Amino acid sequence: MKTKSLADSTITQVSARGSTARLYIGDLKMGGAGYHIGGSNYLKLHDIARMLNLGVVWDGRTNTVLIDTTSDFNPSSDIK
Repeated sequence: MKTKSLADSTITQVSARGSTARLYIGDLKMGGAGYHIGGSNYLKLHDIARMLNLGVVWDGRTNTVLIDTTSDFNPSSDIK
């Protein structure tokens, strides 16, 4: 399998705007800023982790975001 780096890709400019999409957990409406990009809505992982009280860690060695359901959210996490 051949992998492709971002440097090998064509960069396309897209526009983003605030989204009215919201996250609900059961009947509870959660906060957080949403973004509408290219026909899809996005929420920040940091916001979702805070809402669900999930631990999130950045592993710079493997360039991986790890979501830990056994630890609590840490507001000083590297993930913003």
